[in-house]
Amino acid sequence: MPKKNLGQWLINSGVFLLPSLVAASIYLPNGLLMPSRLVILGLAAIATWRLYRRPSGNPVLIGVTAVSAAFLAFGLLGILRFPQGVLFSHAAILGFAALACLTFSVLGVDPRTIRAALWGWLASLTVTGVVGTWEILTDQYLPGNTPAVYWKPLDWTYNLIAATYDNPNLYAYHIVIGLLLVPLAWQLTPGWTRWLLFPFSAWQVVLLLRTSGRLAQIAFLIGVVVWLLCNRRTRLITVIILGLFTGSMLLGLPPGSHALEYLHLDQATIPGSSIWVRLLLLNSALWVLPHTDYLGTGPGGFEYWALLPDNPHQFYGLNNAHSGMTEILCEYGVVTFAVFIAALVLMVVCACRWMRGGNAVKRCLGSAAAALTVTVLPLSTAHSTWLSQPLMGAHLGLVVLLLSACRSTGEQQTATAPAASHHQKALPNSLNR
Repeated sequence: MPKKNLGQWLINSGVFLLPSLVAASIYLPNGLLMPSRLVILGLAAIATWRLYRRPSGNPVLIGVTAVSAAFLAFGLLGILRFPQGVLFSHAAILGFAALACLTFSVLGVDPRTIRAALWGWLASLTVTGVVGTWEILTDQYLPGNTPAVYWKPLDWTYNLIAATYDNPNLYAYHIVIGLLLVPLAWQLTPGWTRWLLFPFSAWQVVLLLRTSGRLAQIAFLIGVVVWLLCNRRTRLITVIILGLFTGSMLLGLPPGSHALEYLHLDQATIPGSSIWVRLLLLNSALWVLPHTDYLGTGPGGFEYWALLPDNPHQFYGLNNAHSGMTEILCEYGVVTFAVFIAALVLMVVCACRWMRGGNAVKRCLGSAAAALTVTVLPLSTAHSTWLSQPLMGAHLGLVVLLLSACRSTGEQQTATAPAASHHQKALPNSLNR
């Protein structure tokens, strides 16, 4: 096998396996060099070699480098100022997430890598879906399903599934990422086989509902709305429906009133409720910030500072932020938080801009990138922690990969447009193959 083909095969294999390795991480060898991290290191080495041989002014790479630099600078500052509260395991997870994003910003220029990532995510949904279905049919759970192991002996009616994850909310998070890739899979799947995506999606939606991951379900709906808004055929009707829905919500009429009931916003004042606890933890982070001069506690510092005796916002020793944005704000300071939010906004803007005027594949790449970027905020709040989860890096890395592919697809089309005929089926290096 030629070296060039071998290199691409290694890239495709690594990108394909990464989502499944992340999903099964608690059942695989752990530690600093767990399998998913070894894959990231291997992909990073190949990406570095490619970048060395062919330097480029890729704006996606530049943007990811800037955001990573902010996290690195204020993370190191927090470590130096408040070493007593630092968790280096959290720093390692975030470091590998940044490395994955940097790597995928380089590898995203090759359409074969996009296909590998897409089928890798759908394959991971299939594997975890088999386990989730087994949980439903047998009412049994894997030993890593922490809530089930604890609650099932106490309450025989407990039936939330988590597949290969240790918590139903993380499994719901995983499902949402994969489901929001289905429209892109439809575009890239040839022939009749694309129709299999309908029963597959229905299966995954059922599994999503059985996790009872409410914030993940809301994130999925938001992602679907973004997909519909990005499509010119469905944009107008989507705007009209959203307007009517918002109006019914303001007037307290169905279906808007039902949505408000589903959100349980009234629980914000009920001590011990999910929303009340999240607001309390946010107040805890806001209490910590001035004590760090708004520069952050360093990696994992929230868990330490939340339990300090002076902290007035405590609830039964709870010290998980239950919000990724709260973690970033508290542990990396307001500057990093502002940089990260600005990056998310810029990613959506770039996705919408780069997919404009392109073919169907390019529009799908941009739409997928926008949908998965917008869902970062709700999905980061779906679980008790976010920055310490390998799934976070897989999510952000996928967004960067899609965004880089959307831009490079546009460049390829521009470069080849003068010589292309409207009868031409596809470019040699096109995703349309």
